[in-house]
Amino acid sequence: MASWWPGHDLGKWAIVLAVVLFLLQKPWDWFQALATSRLKDWWAARSIASLSKRIAHQERALKEFESLPLVSETEAYILRGISVIGLLCVFIFQMVFVAIPLIVIGIKPHIQGKVSTGEVIFIYCCAIAGFLMGLLFEKKVFNKIDEYRRPRSPYVRQDLEESIKALKLELATKLNITPTSST
Repeated sequence: MASWWPGHDLGKWAIVLAVVLFLLQKPWDWFQALATSRLKDWWAARSIASLSKRIAHQERALKEFESLPLVSETEAYILRGISVIGLLCVFIFQMVFVAIPLIVIGIKPHIQGKVSTGEVIFIYCCAIAGFLMGLLFEKKVFNKIDEYRRPRSPYVRQDLEESIKALKLELATKLNITPTSST
């Protein structure tokens, strides 16, 4: 009976490592998307100079965003929905291409006997190619949708304005100045 736990064969360890890293990829992307701006704000708050640079950077970004036409709330939700559904489909596509080799290699010895090394390499190469195609498709299509949607979204602009206000308040606190109501 074939064992699912890889022995000393480095090829099996490589596919196990690839699957583990793949499964950790999406949660890291989600964490990164949620925490990046907060982490940058926290890092900038360490000193007055870095805080001023962060405020200037965010004000430039807001100015660039405001130069673009604003999409309606409905359009922003539609674009976000298309992006999320597409990313879900890519994720499922990638999972299928990772699961198929494991299933084939696990079932084939019971059906035809031993699996040859060439067949294993071919199956793994197909899995890796499918996984990479999914990543490429995700980067080329759905990131373009987000690049279009993000600067035009009213929510992103509002979040950016609130972040600038919070950073200015932090800067005023560091400088011991009473904050003004202007942005």
